[in-house]
Amino acid sequence: MHVVRVTLVALCLSVVTLSCGAAQAATDQTSTAADAGTTSGRNQGVMNKFYAVTLMTSFTPVATKKLAKQFPDHVVYQKKSVVFGKELYLIRLGFFPSYAAATAMKDKLLDRFPGAWPTEVPEAEQANALGIGVVAPSGVARAAGAESGRTIKAGKAAGSGIFVINLDSANVPEKLVRVPMPVELNAYRTYVLSATIKGKTQYYFRLGFFPTQSDAEQARSFLTRTYAGSSIVEVSREEQALAATPDAAVAATTAGVPGPAPATAGGGEIQGAEIESQAGELLEQGRDHITAGEYILAIQKLNRLLTLPHNKFTDDAIEYIGVARERGGQFELAREMYENYLRVNPDTEGAERVRQRLASMAGASAEPTPALRPAQDKAAPVKTVFGSLSQTYHRTESTASATSTQPELFTDAQRVLINYLDLNARYQGGDYDNRVVLRDQHTYNWLDTSLTEHRVTAVYLELKDKKRDYSARFGRQPGNTGGVLGIFDGASATYNISPIWHISGSTGVPKENKLDAQRYLYSVSTDFGPLAQHWYGGLYYVYQFVEGVEDRNAVGAEMRYFEPGHSVYTLFDYDLSYSALNIAVLQANWQTESNTSYNLLLDHRKSPALQASNVLNGASILVDPMQPTLGSFIPSYSDLSQRYTYAELREFARLHTPEANFYDFSVSRPVSPRLQLGGGINMYNFSESAETPIASLVPGTGNTYIYSLRAIGTGLVFDKDISVLTLSHTSGDTVDGNGIVLSNKSIFKNKWTIDVDLRLSKQNSRFPETTTNTPTGPVTTAATDSDNTLVSPTVRFGYRMKQTAVFEIEYGQDRTRSRDLINLNSEETVTKTMHYSVGYRWTF
Repeated sequence: MHVVRVTLVALCLSVVTLSCGAAQAATDQTSTAADAGTTSGRNQGVMNKFYAVTLMTSFTPVATKKLAKQFPDHVVYQKKSVVFGKELYLIRLGFFPSYAAATAMKDKLLDRFPGAWPTEVPEAEQANALGIGVVAPSGVARAAGAESGRTIKAGKAAGSGIFVINLDSANVPEKLVRVPMPVELNAYRTYVLSATIKGKTQYYFRLGFFPTQSDAEQARSFLTRTYAGSSIVEVSREEQALAATPDAAVAATTAGVPGPAPATAGGGEIQGAEIESQAGELLEQGRDHITAGEYILAIQKLNRLLTLPHNKFTDDAIEYIGVARERGGQFELAREMYENYLRVNPDTEGAERVRQRLASMAGASAEPTPALRPAQDKAAPVKTVFGSLSQTYHRTESTASATSTQPELFTDAQRVLINYLDLNARYQGGDYDNRVVLRDQHTYNWLDTSLTEHRVTAVYLELKDKKRDYSARFGRQPGNTGGVLGIFDGASATYNISPIWHISGSTGVPKENKLDAQRYLYSVSTDFGPLAQHWYGGLYYVYQFVEGVEDRNAVGAEMRYFEPGHSVYTLFDYDLSYSALNIAVLQANWQTESNTSYNLLLDHRKSPALQASNVLNGASILVDPMQPTLGSFIPSYSDLSQRYTYAELREFARLHTPEANFYDFSVSRPVSPRLQLGGGINMYNFSESAETPIASLVPGTGNTYIYSLRAIGTGLVFDKDISVLTLSHTSGDTVDGNGIVLSNKSIFKNKWTIDVDLRLSKQNSRFPETTTNTPTGPVTTAATDSDNTLVSPTVRFGYRMKQTAVFEIEYGQDRTRSRDLINLNSEETVTKTMHYSVGYRWTF
């Protein structure tokens, strides 16, 4: 038990909190490599480059709405990344045509954001951020970022040295999106160009004229908010002259005017079914963000939808962007979106809703409401199937030698094939968005000592009514919300009372473990936020039965505060039946003006949470009390209830439930663009599980402290790599030791990844002698005291094929030398463990 506890907690503690600045640099390197494939092959092999200013970083989400209002002509967006298991949120300002332009903006902001720095971002990131504003709703096929920043030479324009920004295109001029230009561009002229290509007329809305491409790129940096798909075009002098006419409309004299590129995804052409699937998923995500009050994130998702070719969800996306704008207090921008919707879709089913929303906004009632035309037929339902399938084969074998004369002892420790299926079938039609979800894991064991396991982690039907703002799930589903501990079989429902208030309820049978007991639960919760722009939270009450009697009766509260540079998260769970605190968590992050990050975590909890069914933890009773030699068996709750009263069982459950404490404090700071240094201190302990008539005593661990120093470098070995060096010292009642971990992750050609890890440690483990009572009598465990030295190299190769399949192979060795310090005559034991795995993951 000691070893298990120490191992589990040590694994959790091995990830030390990263410094925001250096982790950002590491993330930039990884993201750039991962997204490189989206731009390869364009512009005769020259990769498009985009730049942004990282204003701040945080280990928790940051509300960006206030910041976005301060930069109306730029994009403020939040990017989530994972670096060595830690989620990192990057708040960025973009986009800029050159590193110099991004640096100039950074210099202007140093007083407000001393830790800001410019960085190159991949084209895919710019396409995902998309700017927070109007994206052409005309339905013209457009690549996500495919045209961004490109200089296209067409026909007679080649070599003219005159550049314009192609803002938007459409098949009729009325569909061109035209919004006021930023004041910085007042000196330039806008005009409409028409061109007939293969018998079809196309219209282009343009801004000009610029003597160099860099000048045009600089001007375009002010337009990424409203024209995310704009492009740079070199035009003829004839077009420049015609654009000076009073009506600012130009009839093209050549047929070589560039139009938008076909939509692409991962370098390949998007087919209709895939477009509908992507668009439907983005629309759902946007609606979920609106429901949660995350309007900036909603607009980002919906703008990504609008970059896809015109589909069944394009019009809905335009409307919901207006809704997000309106609820976020950006009324003028909301009005623009609503007006764009009505200009393109005056007769659709949603036109009446949009007119009502316009009329409800201040000043909108001055315009008379146009007469409604008969609504068109509803779009046909969309049915999609998507998910992932993975299979991984693991094998572990070890050899051990206790003496220099005895032969090695071979052990075939593991041979398993883990299969995992995540399947989603979705139906979208009218006001409904329904789906069926199946998540299944099957572990096949070849060894007789292990059992083949089959576990269905989720299988449920979800019904969602978009018009009435409610949703419901039926079947096996994930819990961990509303006080529900783990997965359960049953039903849950959520109703959105308002944009910032939601109420939910759940009922069913808990399935988080395999306790031989019948249980049932009820839960009700409410979530709110944002309040005063920064506050989010929720309250819950949960009541649970076991074999018809009270099992768990608890209330809980969660509160989150997000603001640029710092955040606080708290969670409390209190058991009303036991009058005891189940969980108390405080997590705080603070970033100073010098970009130094401080991170604090205080975690106190019952492990597991208090429940009457905890009486089964470690419980065993004699087959026949009169004949102890017959042995014991693991009882069910019903077995115990026949031997003890309910009050006695509740007391046993309390004694079987230990407390766990985990405290962490870390500081980190970037010392250069490629290097970050940090350090921290962690402490954990487990209390003992007291002895009862049906379970043995499990001693506590005492306090264990881990002190660590960490250095993170990017691009130190290869152009796209992250290297981490961690030094640690462990001191506690049962363990002392030192360790070194060196790891490197490299990405090559956006397809190959190589991970190399080397772990070295020397540790002393000691446990006192203990005597516990068992059903067959007292059992004494001898004291132990041993030194252990570990050398563990591991290498992992990965290959990505066509953005949908990933193949991985891993090989590692653990070589441990152990010496018993109590029995000095014993020889050193050498154990060599080899482990390897091979597998794939396919996303469809």
